[in-house]
Amino acid sequence: MWIYNARIVAILMVVLGHSVVDDFEKAQLGSLNWWVDCVILVMRRWSVPLFVMISGALLLDPAKKESFGDFYRKRASRILVPLMFWSAVYTIWTALRESRQPAGWSFGQLVENLLNGVPYYHLWYVYMLLFLYLFTPFYRLVVAGASRAQLRFLVAVGFAMVCTSLAHEQFTHGTPDLFIGGFIAFTPYFFLGHLLHTSRLRPKSAWLVLTGVVAVVIGAGGAFVATRMYGAQVAGYFYTFLSLPVIVLAVCVLFLVRKMERPLLGTHWTVLLGTSTFGMYLVHAGVLDVVRFVGLRIGIANPFALTIALTVPTFVVSAGIVLAFRETPWLRRTI
Repeated sequence: MWIYNARIVAILMVVLGHSVVDDFEKAQLGSLNWWVDCVILVMRRWSVPLFVMISGALLLDPAKKESFGDFYRKRASRILVPLMFWSAVYTIWTALRESRQPAGWSFGQLVENLLNGVPYYHLWYVYMLLFLYLFTPFYRLVVAGASRAQLRFLVAVGFAMVCTSLAHEQFTHGTPDLFIGGFIAFTPYFFLGHLLHTSRLRPKSAWLVLTGVVAVVIGAGGAFVATRMYGAQVAGYFYTFLSLPVIVLAVCVLFLVRKMERPLLGTHWTVLLGTSTFGMYLVHAGVLDVVRFVGLRIGIANPFALTIALTVPTFVVSAGIVLAFRETPWLRRTI
C-alpha cells in the first residue's frame, strides 16, 4: 500500500513544483516570495527520484523470472504509445501557442525539442524512463550477481559521478546532451530503490524529518548564495534532481513513505489514484497551462493563494481526465 501512497504524494509535489516555477523566476532575490518558492522547489524535487526508486524497487527484484522479450513487450505497451501520443499532442500545442507570438513557431525548434527529449518541459522524464527500461533486464542480472556491499558501492560511485558532472555543467554553463543518455544519471536512484526496498533499516521518523529539513535548508541556502555570487543558472544546481541535498531528501522521503501502511484516501481511491499517476504526469502540464491562464485572468495576485489555486484544480482535473481516459477503450492505452 505504501507504493500507492508514495505515488500520490509524489505526483502532488510534481504539480506543486510546476505551479511555482514562473513566480520563482520573477521574484526578487531574498524576498519572502523568493524564499518560499525556493524552499518549495527544493522540497518537491524528491518527487521524480521517488518515482524512479519505486520503479527500481518493483523491477529489479532478481526473483522475477521474465525473458527479455516478455519484459520489453510489457514495457513497450505501457510507455511507447503514451510517449508518442503525448509528444504529438504537446508538439501541436507548442506550435499553436508559439504561432500567436510575434516570432511565430519554428519547425526546426520543434524537431530539436524532440531530439532533446523535451517536446514539452515535463516529458523528459518519459524519454528518460524509456531508456531506463531498455537496460532494466541487464540491471537485474547485476542485482542477481552482486552482493549488497557491491550494490552500495555502485550506487555511491554512480551518485558521485553524476553529482560532479552536474556541478561542472551548471558552473561552466555546459550544454546538455541528447536525451538518449539522460537515463544514465538516474540509474543510481534506480538501484537505490531496490536497496532501500529490501533493506532492514528502519530509521526513526524524527531523524528522517530533521535530516530532510537540514537538506532543504542547505539546498535553499546554497541557491541563495550561488545566485548572489554566480547567477541564477548556477544556483539551479541546488534544486536539481541530482544535487546532494535533493538526494538526501529523496532517501528520507522514501523511508518515511514506507511507514505509511494505511491508505491515504481509503483503499479504493488510493489504489485508483496510485495506478493513475503516470497518466496524471502526462496530462498535468497542459491542464496547468489552462488553469494558470484562468487564474491570471481572474486576477489572483497573492503568490500563496495563486499556488494553491493552480495546484489543487490541476491535480483534480488531471485525475479526472485520466480516469475518463481509462474508461474510454480507444484512449486507455495513451495514459
